[in-house]
Amino acid sequence: MNRRRWLGYLAVAGGVALVGYAVLARPSDEERIRGQLEALAEAVSSPEPVTNVVFRANYLKERFDELLTPDVRVEVPEVGSLPSGPRALALAAARVQTGLGVFDVTLGSLDIEVGVDEGGDGTARGERTDARNAARTADAALARGRVKVGGSSYRREERDVVFALRKDGSTWRVSSVRVSAPD
Repeated sequence: MNRRRWLGYLAVAGGVALVGYAVLARPSDEERIRGQLEALAEAVSSPEPVTNVVFRANYLKERFDELLTPDVRVEVPEVGSLPSGPRALALAAARVQTGLGVFDVTLGSLDIEVGVDEGGDGTARGERTDARNAARTADAALARGRVKVGGSSYRREERDVVFALRKDGSTWRVSSVRVSAPD
């Protein structure tokens, strides 16, 4: 009888440990966001020169559909505001990459803040001086950091970048990207 009781306690303890592991081992929102941004950097990188714009645009569109919101906005100082939406953005990115040869995008350190929404004027609401305008929402996030960009026909440089993300179910998707001017 004593042995059965101990086996019962052991089974209960094992069950509690498994449930605890399942709950605590899930990746955090910050880890999921970092993973999405790394996937985006990998998608826009091109280890070989782009020779066929149509194939490259199709590849980028497939990846952008997974990683970006349908109304994504991208701003790069040299280009201005790029087309909105994964399809138009993929075609624009493929056209730009044809003249760059090998192209590499690497994420540096990122400061990820979950629960902060981006303001309509392009600034993070948390950065505004008026605290009443700060919007906190569980399905929005901002990631600020440095990105290294370079390639065979493009000098390597670092830039500040701000990504705004929205949660779509359990998946984080990029809703806007603002790249700073070169240093």
